[in-house]
Amino acid sequence: MESTKYNNEICKKCVEKKDRMAAYMNGRKCKIVTMGPQGTTSSEAARYFQNYAINELGADSMKISLYDTFEIALKELKGGGADFIILPNAYGKMTNFYWDNILELMFTFIIQTPEYGIAALDMDAVRGKQKISIATCKAVEHLVSDMWKELNMQEQDYTIVEAYSTTKSLVLLEEGKVDLALTNNSSLENSNAFFVTKTMHTEVLWSVFMVKK
Repeated sequence: MESTKYNNEICKKCVEKKDRMAAYMNGRKCKIVTMGPQGTTSSEAARYFQNYAINELGADSMKISLYDTFEIALKELKGGGADFIILPNAYGKMTNFYWDNILELMFTFIIQTPEYGIAALDMDAVRGKQKISIATCKAVEHLVSDMWKELNMQEQDYTIVEAYSTTKSLVLLEEGKVDLALTNNSSLENSNAFFVTKTMHTEVLWSVFMVKK
């Protein structure tokens, strides 16, 4: 009985927030902000929520705007230029959003990420180097070590070049500023780069906030 009580309370709170969000969206042209550019996992999550908002919550439309960082996107939200912000719970500064007394958590959902792997433009040229640079965003930097071992290049050193997103990592590769990039298959769709390691994915929890009304 006690377990049922807690489950009912938790579900009631989630449903109440979802209903308030749906009432706000109903027939409205809304805007959601998150980190870009196009092809990042956050942009894919925004597209998922966009479809859900239109098809299930009654929004007339849901425009997506992408920014270099979540903090810049947050300024747009707080300035009245957007209705919602979406970001992953795995984000390193997520606590700041939960404790921001201007924001209210309205909705959460879980989706599978795109496939992640290390990509190259010319692997033969890379193998000829003694020191390799690999672009990656902080959130998936921990994947580099194991993927690097797959390349059988242990005798070479590598250095990490930090980028703010997986798509930006790919841009650095395409611009010739790094030798390899840890990126995802969404970002690779219109690129000449290709995966040189096995890929992997996971499920990530996403949170949607709005300014308290």
